[in-house]
Amino acid sequence: MMRFRMLFLFCLIVFGLFAQQSLERVEPPFWWAGMHNPELQLLVHGDNIAELTPRLDVEGVTLRQTIKVANPNYL
Repeated sequence: MMRFRMLFLFCLIVFGLFAQQSLERVEPPFWWAGMHNPELQLLVHGDNIAELTPRLDVEGVTLRQTIKVANPNYL
């Protein structure tokens, strides 16, 4: 069940929030493999990806923090 929720979250982030941006990479690439910790930190890379504001509307999943850095291509 936990893997399904994490995979669902990943799909929401990639396809829902970044659909209009050029998503190049999500790190770590295999974050779901052996997932035991209920918390997750992802690094998203794409052209001007930091212009977006990610949000989630999934029961039981909370986006605690979004960190924007000086480089607009990372979030």
